[in-house]
Amino acid sequence: MGFQYSNTFTLLSLTHFVTTLEVCFGSLSC
Repeated sequence: MGFQYSNTFTLLSLTHFVTTLEVCFGSLSC
């Protein structure tokens, strides 16, 4: 169960990181 939680947390962190990058690049483009 710990592995499943860790895997989900990593996925959420990665998604948040990618979203932040997209927003950052979007601001630079604008």
